[in-house]
Amino acid sequence: MLVGDEVVTRRNDRTLRTSQGLMVKNRDHWTITTIHADHSLTVTGRTGTIQLPASYVAEHAQLGYAQTGHATQGRTVDTALLLIDTPTDGRGIYTPMTRGRDSNHAYVVTEDNQTALDVLTRAVTRDWIDQPALTRQGQLGGYRDLATPRHDDVDDFAELERRAQELIAERQSRSREPKRGLAIGL
Repeated sequence: MLVGDEVVTRRNDRTLRTSQGLMVKNRDHWTITTIHADHSLTVTGRTGTIQLPASYVAEHAQLGYAQTGHATQGRTVDTALLLIDTPTDGRGIYTPMTRGRDSNHAYVVTEDNQTALDVLTRAVTRDWIDQPALTRQGQLGGYRDLATPRHDDVDDFAELERRAQELIAERQSRSREPKRGLAIGL
């Protein structure tokens, strides 16, 4: 860690109080202002300034440049990078892809014959709101094999892909930036 690095504290500690009298909490964001000879850190964040003891730093402080999508809720950064390497839903994409002030980029891991657009299309049409199983079964019209898409699912995906391509083309035609796609398949 270096002066100027962004760090995140990963454990609540009621005994550690900032200059504003507030406790150090899990997921608090800080900027390192001083690194002391004993390896403690003076950090500044929204809740004030504090010198974190070396033992706390060693066990419960991490660099804060990479975080889960949920941990980014409410944050704004210059550039947001999203790695999609497991199944997610629209909420898992929306939050991290709206954090960048200047730009947002998605890097999508694909398998077999998938494209990045295939993965994103499935994600934005997936809804994982916690619901009782019987409620969800009723919404689906009784039991059906969810692994096998229905004809109307395929039509919905085709329409979503067509609309996504239109939006990309529209954005690129208005943009002075070099042309780039919606996502990059890795």
